[in-house]
Amino acid sequence: MPSRTAPVWITPLVSLVVALGLSVSVSAAQQPETLDDLLAAFGHTFSQILTPDEFRQYRTRNADEIRRADPELYQKISQNVVRWTDAWVKHVEADYETIPEERVAQARSEAAEVDEKLRGYFAERQWDYKRMRVVFLAQRRLYGPGGAKSRGVFLRYYPDAFFSTVDHRAPRQHVLVHESLHYNAAWGFWGPVLVEAVTEAKARRISAEFGWPIKQNREEYYPLARKRLDPILEQISARRSCTGDEALDLLFEDYLKGDDAHMTETFGVEAWSKIVDMSRAGRRWNKKDILKVLEGAPKPE
Repeated sequence: MPSRTAPVWITPLVSLVVALGLSVSVSAAQQPETLDDLLAAFGHTFSQILTPDEFRQYRTRNADEIRRADPELYQKISQNVVRWTDAWVKHVEADYETIPEERVAQARSEAAEVDEKLRGYFAERQWDYKRMRVVFLAQRRLYGPGGAKSRGVFLRYYPDAFFSTVDHRAPRQHVLVHESLHYNAAWGFWGPVLVEAVTEAKARRISAEFGWPIKQNREEYYPLARKRLDPILEQISARRSCTGDEALDLLFEDYLKGDDAHMTETFGVEAWSKIVDMSRAGRRWNKKDILKVLEGAPKPE
């Protein structure tokens, strides 16, 4: 059985270093109540301790972009996020006293099962796989009373684990698959709309293959984003003479590796860049505009 006085980790996190030249401590009395509150606290604190240009980058660029363009700034932000998040996890340890041991044990068992299956799935396709590291939290810690009903969360700048709830009735294996795909991929590379659509579409295929429930009470995850992914997959299939599953694998592999190799080969650099820009902006993400871009793209040789 897991310790009732420590966070429920699937595997211990690596040793973490303290940020160099930028350090802010948070007392237990000041700790946020939920993960949403913690994220808000990050923004407030960084607005005070980063330079105006650094804070502008933090607000307007995703973590992968900053890591590539300014590794020093990425390290400065990430090391503090890791330290603050670890302190917050320690702060909410007492929650485990209120969660039945059987539920915690089941969550750990299901996570170990998903981890084993995903390792094999990735190996068959010669994709790199990071062993799952998940922190289970009480449901109330993921979001406040009026917040979005998150089942799992992968934090920017906290690359060594992701979070899920131990006491939500959602199909846990599917949630773990979804978050594990984020955890392994170049998150944020294509903007939130396309990223979530590709992640959920691939997670559903994987869950179906292993017989894991995908939804509960007819609840759908990212239904509109997934629906508008369909014309992209159809265009890939038509241009490359492949099945829908093969088209999704090509798209997911680009997301996983953090490049556009398959998609630029399929649609050309200009057309695919327009699709990515549409996802990043969150506007015009509809079938008509997507098809207008892709159907006008040059055919692959």
